[in-house]
Amino acid sequence: MQENDVQKNIDLIRQKISNACAFSKRDPQSVTVVAASKTVSPEKIREAFNGGIRDFGENYVQDALSKMEVLSDLPIRWHLIGTLQSNKVKPIADRFWLIHSIDRLSTVKQISERSLRRQYLLIEVNLAGETTKSGVPVEALPALLEQAQKLEFVRVCGLMFMPPPQLSESEQRKYFQSARELRDEMMTNVSTPHSLNELSMGTSDDFEAAIKEGATLVRLGTAIFGNRKY
Repeated sequence: MQENDVQKNIDLIRQKISNACAFSKRDPQSVTVVAASKTVSPEKIREAFNGGIRDFGENYVQDALSKMEVLSDLPIRWHLIGTLQSNKVKPIADRFWLIHSIDRLSTVKQISERSLRRQYLLIEVNLAGETTKSGVPVEALPALLEQAQKLEFVRVCGLMFMPPPQLSESEQRKYFQSARELRDEMMTNVSTPHSLNELSMGTSDDFEAAIKEGATLVRLGTAIFGNRKY
């Protein structure tokens, strides 16, 4: 990874995605790179956009809204990939292409009430049962899917996963395989116009393993922008 050369980093990522897709006999076009742009300047985001990235993910609502204003001349698809607090639902109404990190029905209800158009969202699942992480428990997922589909202005279109840190490659593959199998199992719990087609899983440390196991959205920060200063 080149610390300061965003274009070279993107080119390298594209090659790794192509290789991972070849391994699993997938079309590379089936994988969308979401550039995780937390703490990244608008100038760097513009550089990544010029390098071919169209999807950018922010963790914090206020930061995202500020960058949306500065970069309003670019047709960016903005994603919210951080935890959405209930008091932040109102200002984000109809501002994001996709919200990845939904883990409770109350938030889905608020989004539906505030939206003027259909808001696409993913349900975040705490697959490993980690007490330090957000996400709906696996056993509560069917009920959340059932209730979310009853709301007018939301469209469930997939699941989001965040694996435990510092896994070996084989452990990463096993985790992502379990995530995909859970998604497949839950397919019968959703009906059109909702779906579980999207799998948001994989970050800079493990996106190749995630793609081999079916990821359609990978959230890449350091791999694109280098190590960030917090």
